[in-house]
Amino acid sequence: MPQKRLAQFDVGRCLFNFMVVFLHSSAATQYCEVGSAEGTFWRVLRGLAGIAMPALFFISGYFMEAGYTRERYPGQMWRRVKRLLVPFVAWNILFAVIYLLAAPHVPRLAERVWQFKLDTLGGFVSKTAGLMAAPLDGPLWFMRYIFALALVFPVFDAALKHWRGAPAAVIVAGYFAAIHAFGWEGATSLSYPPYGMAMFILGAWFRARQIDIPQFVAAHAKGACVIAALCITYVCATRIAGVEEPYWVRQAMTLPQVATAMAMAVVLTPFLAERAVFKHLQKISFFAYCGHFLFCGMLMHSLAPLLGGVGTGKETLLVLAFMAGVPLMAGVHFAWERLPGKTVRIFDGTL
Repeated sequence: MPQKRLAQFDVGRCLFNFMVVFLHSSAATQYCEVGSAEGTFWRVLRGLAGIAMPALFFISGYFMEAGYTRERYPGQMWRRVKRLLVPFVAWNILFAVIYLLAAPHVPRLAERVWQFKLDTLGGFVSKTAGLMAAPLDGPLWFMRYIFALALVFPVFDAALKHWRGAPAAVIVAGYFAAIHAFGWEGATSLSYPPYGMAMFILGAWFRARQIDIPQFVAAHAKGACVIAALCITYVCATRIAGVEEPYWVRQAMTLPQVATAMAMAVVLTPFLAERAVFKHLQKISFFAYCGHFLFCGMLMHSLAPLLGGVGTGKETLLVLAFMAGVPLMAGVHFAWERLPGKTVRIFDGTL
């Protein structure tokens, strides 16, 4: 397993977190005309940003700790609790409190309070601290998913280390089928996109084979360029044509998306890794990922009624308003850093 910290993964994590933020600017479309050239432009850009989530799963699998033993397992899980579960619960509680306070004045949030039963003790606890219930806001599901995978990672670790071929495939496929059968669109809300587990396992497989990603990309540079070009062309063509991809096609496309994302991270690292502005962005990227539905959405939904029937340029203004939440979150992170105790570390997963 690679022991050194690779700058390419730091660059990748930071870029992909912000790409997910941009991806969710699609919320602006609810206020805009469907089928306009402006909408197509933003749809293409968001389609290209779609490489981010599969790549984040790949990176998580690549750096998942190996060498599980009965003695080490509790300590390894405790680290995952601090990095994933604590911010998951903290952000859910923050969202819930803000929703309750704002509900009397914001109908959109009042509807959420009613939907999630946040005004009852059982509903509040279930939605803020329950791993068996969907989180209050979209981005948090990733942390819950990675924590669930970490709990059972010894199974993957053993399969990757000690078995080859069919036995490993059967073990992985069996777990894959079990977790989906248990949670598929059910009350427990444990249904996850298949690509998440697949890319996580792929990352773990690369780690088990001690494959150095930057060297791997460099050794297959021509192939990486071809895959990236085909992936970008496919995304642009389908978004411009307005084609609705079949579900399993979208899942399968995540493999070339990961290849494109990691090649991009490797190429951009020499230009970004040592820059001061990048180091600041890296510091807030996870915080921005977790909180952007709240901060970015607040700005966009506040601006939308003021624009009224504005035609051309409306979606652009709303997207820019959404992304303006990023510097707002940077300011909040900066202020929280100066509070006593570990307030900000609870929310950005650095406990």
